[in-house]
Amino acid sequence: MTILKKRLLPSKGEKMVYDVICKSIELSGYSPTMVEICDELGMSRKSTGCIGRWVDGLVELDMVRRVPSIPRSIVPVSMMADLDKSGVDIDVTEDHA
Repeated sequence: MTILKKRLLPSKGEKMVYDVICKSIELSGYSPTMVEICDELGMSRKSTGCIGRWVDGLVELDMVRRVPSIPRSIVPVSMMADLDKSGVDIDVTEDHA
């Protein structure tokens, strides 16, 4: 019988993406697009699939949420309370797709 362990820490790529998302929100007030994340990390714009997998990993680790009611919807969990206080509708669903 195989027991699967849940990861507790992000990979290096996930951490880089997380940092870009946080920086973008702090500077501009909204999260970056996948292409903007690629640009910020110096990756080809064709690398959005890789970025998407890293974002999916961050969702699994409960570090970010995708918020359906907000364009550019990747929001770090640590910033969710700040958005809620600002009056932004952050109806977060369990659908992480």
